[in-house]
Amino acid sequence: MVKAIASAWPEPRKKPPPRPSKLDPFKPVIDEFLRTDLDAPRKQRHTVKRIFARLIDEHGMCLRRDRLQRILRRLDQDVR
Repeated sequence: MVKAIASAWPEPRKKPPPRPSKLDPFKPVIDEFLRTDLDAPRKQRHTVKRIFARLIDEHGMCLRRDRLQRILRRLDQDVR
């Protein structure tokens, strides 16, 4: 209350700490998929659909495909 009276302008809001992604446990697996694809011919590389299917089948991931697609764009640029 004292701060509010002392200044006409409010203090800037504090930023909340970043939340961990639900995809964080799977990032090493996805990174491995992308790294092995570097050596594979273009037609044999993993697509988003294939990575999504493998993560569900092999690792029990439950996440929407569009979230995976956004994150894969960033990871793919880092790897290549």
